[in-house]
Amino acid sequence: MPVMASELTIRYSIGSTDPTRLFRPGTDLSIGGTISTNAIVQNPPSALKHNLFDVITGAQSSAGYTDYRIVYAHNASALTAFDFKVFIPRGGAPRNNPINYWGEDPATNTFDPDTDMGFCEMGVSPTVRANAVAAVLASETTAPPSDIVWGEPTPTAPLQLGDIAGSGFRAVYIKRTIPSGAVAWNDAEFDIAASADTGQ
Repeated sequence: MPVMASELTIRYSIGSTDPTRLFRPGTDLSIGGTISTNAIVQNPPSALKHNLFDVITGAQSSAGYTDYRIVYAHNASALTAFDFKVFIPRGGAPRNNPINYWGEDPATNTFDPDTDMGFCEMGVSPTVRANAVAAVLASETTAPPSDIVWGEPTPTAPLQLGDIAGSGFRAVYIKRTIPSGAVAWNDAEFDIAASADTGQ
């Protein structure tokens, strides 16, 4: 039986606490440590908001703010997921994505200071391989390992994680950048999708 799409999940990192405890969005920070048993579920506007990143305050948007999260791409199957990859499934090319980049002018690939709300990038560390637990960041604004190459993964240019064995995982780092002077925006969101080959 092949690896099922439902068995490829994105999970929180829960620090050094009990991984079976329910992750509490808005209270817990997914900034490294033990992989949680809780997957990040799709979050439509009618459901729970801020299920990964918290609210940006007025002071943060005025001054500019960069924070980080660490999640795990998890293979819940007993089989190896070959060429595991993650990406943002909606939107167009990098820096022209209404989900990942809010308010950026697609014609010039530059920020519009009157409308820009911020953007997210993703990456992996070459030194944090499959089944390695990512070190807990000191705070949400602490930069993760410097060997991460940040980018905007799309369906045609996904973030490559390599092969992940059954019940295995790999850390994925996410950086959110809010430029100074960003305007307030409700329901700014992005999704993370995963795919892999079964080797069949």
